[in-house]
Amino acid sequence: MKSSTIIAILLMLIVAAGAFALLELRQSVTVEIDGQPLTFTTWGWTVGDVLTSASIAIAEGDIVTPNVDERPPEDGIIHIQRAFWVLLNADGQTQSLWTTEEQPSIILETAGVELGPDDLLLWNGIPISSEEPLPEAESHSLQIQRASTVSVTDGLQREQIKTTGPTLADALWELGITIYSSDHIDPSLESPLQGQTVNIELQRAREVTIQHAEGSIQTRVLTGNVGEALAQAGLSLQGLDYSIPPEEASIPISNTIRVVRVHEEVSLETEPLAFGFLPQPLPELELDQQQVVQVGEYGLTAKRVRVIYEDNVEVAQQTEDQWVARESKPRILGYGTNINIQTTQTADGPIEYWRAVEVYASTYSPCRLGVPNYCSEITSSGKVLKKGIIAVTLEWYRYMQGLPVYVPNYGFGSIEDVGGGLPDRHWIDLGYSDDDWVGWGGWMTIYFLTPVPENIMWILE
Repeated sequence: MKSSTIIAILLMLIVAAGAFALLELRQSVTVEIDGQPLTFTTWGWTVGDVLTSASIAIAEGDIVTPNVDERPPEDGIIHIQRAFWVLLNADGQTQSLWTTEEQPSIILETAGVELGPDDLLLWNGIPISSEEPLPEAESHSLQIQRASTVSVTDGLQREQIKTTGPTLADALWELGITIYSSDHIDPSLESPLQGQTVNIELQRAREVTIQHAEGSIQTRVLTGNVGEALAQAGLSLQGLDYSIPPEEASIPISNTIRVVRVHEEVSLETEPLAFGFLPQPLPELELDQQQVVQVGEYGLTAKRVRVIYEDNVEVAQQTEDQWVARESKPRILGYGTNINIQTTQTADGPIEYWRAVEVYASTYSPCRLGVPNYCSEITSSGKVLKKGIIAVTLEWYRYMQGLPVYVPNYGFGSIEDVGGGLPDRHWIDLGYSDDDWVGWGGWMTIYFLTPVPENIMWILE
């Protein structure tokens, strides 16, 4: 047989063997991915070849049974357990890992993180047990909140708890301790708790009642001093304000403070200043005539008054200064000094006089003096009261004592006595003895006879 023929036969045998081998590798395979079966016919020398031929990718952390390097199993079943991604935050550090473990305790052990008996495990922010499987998901976030030991000293009382709360405020909430805004706590409520032991000093604010003009308020203050308590309550004393007790004192047992608001007002007050009267002789004007030379004008006084109010009620007033803001001007009344001697005819003959005045006249006698059960004959000048004695007011008497006068229907006389007078008119009283007394009177003229005296009452009051 020729050599070429032999070679051809050998080649045919090799091809046939290869085809047979390929037929041996082709098989039906079931791949279970997380319990979900997928059956197909493929070929492959290893499990990896089978998965590659089926376009099934293997990611980091996935578990393949049998291993990808082994021969496909005789029963044709390949198991794939897909890994999921876990983000773990513990003790201020973050690490990520791929795993197929569903139990958190095993995941933590794999990551080298220990979970204490009082620590809190969170899944996506929700507390979970470390022994319960995680829910199905492509990724998970696990956080560990380390338990802290918190001791609270509140006055004489002391409490302690283990807590996984993130801040001091959460720990106090767990203890059921109410904190008021005015209480003092050290450290602050916002202080983070990170598995440490924290000792808290709590200083309670004191509840006080502050009374004022508009009512009262109740508040809490972190002090035993009155002034500091008012400042913390936003009612600090200003200016002349004062408190009961005073601001430097301690808060009383009653826990009540009264605030008195004090303010001052300064005002300028004015009052009219009366003007006086000045007489001025006028030689060209006849006697008993008057003429206004200058009209009087009121002045003005001013004073500065300080008024103190307590709770809007006036309690004191003080005049600080007083002055004349405008001087008054007196009223100048001119009186006549021009004496004109005249004569007139009377029932008793002619008379010469230098003054004639309208008066209201009445009569009197020693036992008719206007005083009950009283009689007196002696006049102010020492003369005996009889007809011819005339009484006038004291003002007239000082100037006119002894002056000779004439009164119609009465006759001649002289001014020798003082009488009461009337407020609205010139008045004289005509004297008689008790035996010749005549009761009469009315308006009449009294004539002052010459000679003219040296001392003249120029203005008749």
